[in-house]
Amino acid sequence: MNNTYNRMWLLATFTLIFACFSATAQVWTGSANNNWHNAANWSPNVVPTTGGTASIPLSPQGGVFPTISVAMTVDFTIMNAGNITINANVNNMGSFVNYNVGCVVNNATFTNNGKVTYDNDGKLTNNGIFDNPGTIDNAGTAKLVNNTGAVLNNTGNIKNFGEVTNSGTLNNSGTIINTTNFKNNGTLIN
Repeated sequence: MNNTYNRMWLLATFTLIFACFSATAQVWTGSANNNWHNAANWSPNVVPTTGGTASIPLSPQGGVFPTISVAMTVDFTIMNAGNITINANVNNMGSFVNYNVGCVVNNATFTNNGKVTYDNDGKLTNNGIFDNPGTIDNAGTAKLVNNTGAVLNNTGNIKNFGEVTNSGTLNNSGTIINTTNFKNNGTLIN
């Protein structure tokens, strides 16, 4: 019995250690160009993958911020203090964290099945389609901007302490908790 317990404990320990070290953290350098999918733009030279973490610093080594131009699924964590431009469809199944003054510009279709978090200042600008069956949590003073011609479909949860400006279409069949400025110059369907 004692031998079986020791083997199970040893197996559990090795499994935990493997899980902790198998997910790799990549830091955006922008050393080659603005292509998110170019491994030369990441340190180490690997594009972020399942279970890992992608960090975008405020001042990348190469001075260039990433652009996503190929459709992708985000099933990892993105920690953004810089700027990310989305020009292809993105399905977020993970965690997208904007901190400090991090900004995201969506020019395509962004589907949030995970969680988008804003911690401080920063901005999420939607020029395309933003589908939110997940959670958007703006715990800071960040701005959420839905521009003219853009569509924000919320079937999930939006908790906002920052400013929301809607000049496009906001379709809400989910929950929106807004404790501050909500400027509507567009269409709001609730």
